[in-house]
Amino acid sequence: LTAIAMSALVIVGALIKSGANLIAVFLPLFSIGIYIYWELNGEERIRKKRNIQAEAEFPAMVELIAVLIAAGEPPILAMQRVGERSSGVLAEDFLKVISKVESGVGLTKSLEVLATTTSSDSIRRFADTLILALERGTSLSDVLSRQVQEVRSEHQTSLIEAAGKAEIALMIPVIFLILPVSILFALWPSYLALGRTTFG
Repeated sequence: LTAIAMSALVIVGALIKSGANLIAVFLPLFSIGIYIYWELNGEERIRKKRNIQAEAEFPAMVELIAVLIAAGEPPILAMQRVGERSSGVLAEDFLKVISKVESGVGLTKSLEVLATTTSSDSIRRFADTLILALERGTSLSDVLSRQVQEVRSEHQTSLIEAAGKAEIALMIPVIFLILPVSILFALWPSYLALGRTTFG
């Protein structure tokens, strides 16, 4: 990015020396500024996209883990089965937890790493819930069943909110673009006829 900024300054300097007008100087600066902004925020965009994907995958993944644990599987094996037989961001995170456990790190510590590194509140609560259940000896099946109900409810609420925002966003072009154009097309023939009558 530093090299790009230096190149931009060289180009702008050459344009100024050649007597270019203000628009010819502004357009390269504006374009390079947008490019630099896009590059600097690349990691943030990737993180947000990954977070959205993980949030979308989370309800089904937790439900599968809850079913496996209710069937008698240990938590570590349940996570391993779901991670190996699934694809996506959350499956990768689960497999990272499994690899840490296989390398000698305890399940609680591995879940703590998952809770601290993720940017998803749902996944963080899931990891914290598992940690507390393992430390206190609480029935994981009951805990995860309640977690699944909460996640499903939150997911449904988020979908309703997203649908409401999308509906409002769709109304903007209708109100400010399609409706004025429709009114213009409806009134234009009358305007032309009125003009001919007035000047005729």
